[in-house]
Amino acid sequence: MTDSWDWKVNITELAIAKTENTNTGTYPPSLWGGAMFSGNSNEDLVFTFAGTYFDLNSTFGSPSPDPPTYTLWSYDKSSNSWDQYDISLVSTVRPSNGAYADAPDQSLGFYLGGELDQSSQQGLNSLGNNTIPIAGMIVINMTVAEPSAMNVSTDPIASGEAIIGSSLSYIPEVGPNGILVAMGGVTKPAATPVLNNGTLVSQFIVLLDLL
Repeated sequence: MTDSWDWKVNITELAIAKTENTNTGTYPPSLWGGAMFSGNSNEDLVFTFAGTYFDLNSTFGSPSPDPPTYTLWSYDKSSNSWDQYDISLVSTVRPSNGAYADAPDQSLGFYLGGELDQSSQQGLNSLGNNTIPIAGMIVINMTVAEPSAMNVSTDPIASGEAIIGSSLSYIPEVGPNGILVAMGGVTKPAATPVLNNGTLVSQFIVLLDLL
């Protein structure tokens, strides 16, 4: 994006193959319904978080979900290397279909709500077509060498409910730390296997005051 280009004739694309984490020998998972965060603006790292394994096409076998120990991965653009982080004490499961945004000026990433399905992680095969909605919002701090996370309760805006399929935007110009605005999506009873479309929600604002 630093050079002029003509979309009709000279778009350049670069495909970068995934490589194993040299510290663990593990390859980063291929998931959908997760998030990508831009990380610390002073570093060459981008982060991926959450998501579920794709199992709708079983022609070549279904992937075996991993444990939720490493739901956070980073990719170093300068060295083309991957790393993984254990934040399972805070993010005890691997959600998908949550809303996400990041605050690059504060090196924070946010993942709101979401749900588990039978392909999210090991031990959920019996769910079938049910999902388990997940309440709360995971906040990931990417300012330190070892990223950390915290779980923020969403009870003030959705008591006992999980928010799924919403969109989340960070607006830095409002207030001392900016705000998060979540729009749309549905709510479902949290932590309970359900098979329904949920209840549509209206717009709400979550104040960002986490530092």
